[in-house]
This record gives sequence, structure tokens and C-alpha cells, in this order.
Amino acid sequence: MKRFLVFMAFATPAVAQDLTTDQCNALLQAVPPALAAIDVDTAPIPSATAAAGWCEIDSWEYRPDAAYAPGFRVATLRFRGDGLPDALSGAPPSRLEVQARDMLVRVYTEDPAMNYLMDVQGAQAGIDLDLVLTYDAGARRLVMERLALDFPGDNAINLSAELVRLDLTSAAGLQLSVGQAGITRLNLDISSHGLFENYVVLPLGLPLLNMAGPGEPEAVVAGLIADARGTIAALPDTLMDANSRAALDLLLADMPHPWGKLTLDIAVPAGFGAPRFMGFAMTGVPFTLQGWMPVFDGVTFNATYNPSPKED
Repeated sequence: MKRFLVFMAFATPAVAQDLTTDQCNALLQAVPPALAAIDVDTAPIPSATAAAGWCEIDSWEYRPDAAYAPGFRVATLRFRGDGLPDALSGAPPSRLEVQARDMLVRVYTEDPAMNYLMDVQGAQAGIDLDLVLTYDAGARRLVMERLALDFPGDNAINLSAELVRLDLTSAAGLQLSVGQAGITRLNLDISSHGLFENYVVLPLGLPLLNMAGPGEPEAVVAGLIADARGTIAALPDTLMDANSRAALDLLLADMPHPWGKLTLDIAVPAGFGAPRFMGFAMTGVPFTLQGWMPVFDGVTFNATYNPSPKED
């Protein structure tokens, strides 16, 4: 396999236009205040250069001041879009493309030797990212045409999705619409041949094991997998058909070493968003599968899982 700027999205379709270096940096300088308004901090963003229609940052590395805090490195990060120059005067672009090459997120310690060894270890572990977003202001529809994460080895994640009733034309519009916005479709493909063990098992496994309480980890994990398989088997056909339930059961049986390709397609014509959970404010969060079913009214899941022969 081959090897985040936020969607500075905001309106009517515009003609694609190359940016100048000054425009590239003006857009980047607008990112931290926008994120701070929603209580999100950013690492210092270096200057960009306009090149061949892209705004490009080379060799961006962030090492946090605090020990054991996450940092990152990116060999190249670049972005372009339709209508981006108009965003400087408040009008939203209709399309944004972001590419990152040789991206690595890691923790920095207080031990220089450990930091050096982790740098060596991660030298061939870079991830490539490709993101394409479009926004139709008239329809208030945001489409993630593609989010592709290409990991070392035969490992990849590809995601597309559509979000409706989202007003990105202003901060006030966003605040008013976010409670009504909903996902109408989501399509996910994951190729995992070591992906789960290398990137997912620690951040996912530690909180799950802690919540599960005391016990031998192997037995606790086996119990969690058995519970998940039981839940999948109990899902109604209106939510997931027998073939999809069988596919997810096969995936769970392969845990914690999934080796194959998973596809998941979710369709929600009416949109899936915050309003579906409003009732919990009065009734509390349900503790049974049946109690959760109203949340998934009109939702359909289709899944496939194709295992690959495991390497010796």
C-alpha cells in the first residue's frame, strides 16, 4: 500500500481559483480562533506556500511542552478548494481537499533516548491522508466524498458520508442547526492486516478492560466478545439482515486479531442526529437493547466481512 485542517467550509459553488501565499497563510491564521470558539486548541501552525494550485506546509512537527502529551509530525500537508479566496471575506467555499503525507501521531517522553528510539521506530510508520469535502449552502448539505487513511502494510480505512440540515454559512447558523443536523448515509471500508493490533487495541482495549472490572484480561476480553456477539445476534431484521449479522459475528470471532476486509453501509433517509437522543433527557439512558431500538428507527445497516488467510 502507498503511503487536519478543519473544513473551513462555508457556501455557494464558486469557480476554482489558485491561492496566493498570502491568502494561504491568512486562511491558516483564521483556523485557531475558529477552533477556540468551540473550545478546541490547536498546535502552532507554520507558514504555507502556494504551489501548483495548493497551499502547502512542509515538514510540520509539533512536540508538546508537557511530557507524555501527544505530538505529531507530517512530512507534507496541503489544501485547496473551490471558493476558498471568498472565505477570507466570509463567504464559504463549496469544496475542500486536504492531503497529508507521512503523518505520525506519537507521545513524547522526558527521556531523550526513548524519544530517539521512538522516532527510529516510527520512521517507516507514516500514514497518508486524503480528504475531500463538499458543501451545498442552499441545500445545507455537507458531503464527505472521501476520507482515505493509508497505513503501512495492507491496511487502510476509507469513509464517505452525507450530513444534511447543517448551516455552515455563519457561526450563528452553525449553532442553531447543529441540533437538527443528521447523517443520512455512511459508507466504511476497513482493510485490517495488523491495523487493529497496531493502532486500535490499546486506546480501545484499556478503557474497555477498566470498565469491565477485575479479572484475567484474556477471560474479560472473551466475555466482552461473547456479549457483543449475543447483541448482534439479537438485532432485528429491520435494522440488520441475517447476512450482515453473520458478517459481524465472523468479525467478532476473529477478534482480537481481525485479518480481512470489513464493509459497512448505513442508510438513514430521515437523518441520524441529536434529536433521536432527546428523549433520554426525560427517561434516562436505557440499559436494554429494546430500549435503544427507537433511536434506530428507519436506520438500516449492511455489513460484509471477508477474512484473509493469516500470515505465518
